[in-house]
Amino acid sequence: MKFNCEIFPAGIGQCEIRFWDGPDSTYRSWTMSAQEMSDLLHWWHQEGHAESGSPVKQWRRGSILISMPSHSSVHVQGFYPNGKPRMFGYSLPTELVETLADRFGKFA
Repeated sequence: MKFNCEIFPAGIGQCEIRFWDGPDSTYRSWTMSAQEMSDLLHWWHQEGHAESGSPVKQWRRGSILISMPSHSSVHVQGFYPNGKPRMFGYSLPTELVETLADRFGKFA
């Protein structure tokens, strides 16, 4: 199955990611900082793609904490500038992270 995603500006230093995982016109979307996306893609290129399917692990990469509770999802939690974790994070399909990494290459 071919997955499609697009990235749109969503304010200063922010981007909206839209992900279509089926043939219809509905999509899921997430808004994250450009730095968080950069850190996520850098992690994927360095070690994430090799870890999909491993037991749950956590990685701290730059501005985010990443965990993969299963081979199908990547959980991302950002941090405030003072180092405390943000209350909310993102649960992204692995296919989305892989598609972003293939399409937009290494950011870091």
